Amino acid sequence: MEYNQQQGDYTTKQQLRTLLKQRRRAVATHHWEVASSKACSLAIPIIDQIRCQLDHPLTVLAYMPFASELDTRPLLTDLRNKGDHVYIPLTHREDVSMTWHEWHDHTSMKQGAFGILEPSNVAPLQAESWGKIDVILVPGVAFDRQGGRLGMGAGYYDRFWSQLCEVSSLEAITTVELGDEHLKKQCSRPVRISLLYNWQLIEAVPMESHDMRVDVLVHEDEIVYTTGQMD
Repeated sequence: MEYNQQQGDYTTKQQLRTLLKQRRRAVATHHWEVASSKACSLAIPIIDQIRCQLDHPLTVLAYMPFASELDTRPLLTDLRNKGDHVYIPLTHREDVSMTWHEWHDHTSMKQGAFGILEPSNVAPLQAESWGKIDVILVPGVAFDRQGGRLGMGAGYYDRFWSQLCEVSSLEAITTVELGDEHLKKQCSRPVRISLLYNWQLIEAVPMESHDMRVDVLVHEDEIVYTTGQMD
């Protein structure tokens, strides 16, 4: 699907979003289970690398899977078992914002406005602590090898990323080196990682300057260290 910058991107984005959402809804349960397990297994060593280099328990922003999205829960459970702090979002539709709440054994969950499980009884991570965030697991509909990401359309993650960059602008930038002897990538924290089906990786996602980009893509067949510039 071609993208014409001069014509604007809303129609193109919406068509692409609709097409891939339909495909995701059609995923068979067995494929969902297998792809989720493989993607989580590939993502675990990446986050282990980050933890080893930063040498402290990680603060990770994550999310509960919705419908046929890849199941992130095996990965989140592994992180908690290793001592990391995992936060999941509570969405606020009145101002299209998110607050982040720690997910642990005593977290009560409720069904949110979009049908996604959300926390209901845990105090949020305060903005003054956002500088401690090490990893963000970012959901999406489509991705490309340059780090482009197409979200669900409401812009929650793009808005949060903009707020996070403002709050963290005075923080010292810490980088980690990911990959192996064949390919290495320098990523600034928080490192943005997305889990996806292999067919969600497309040639080019239409992007705007304010859109949140991703550092690492993980699907059932491959780990992709994106080629876009750190921001």
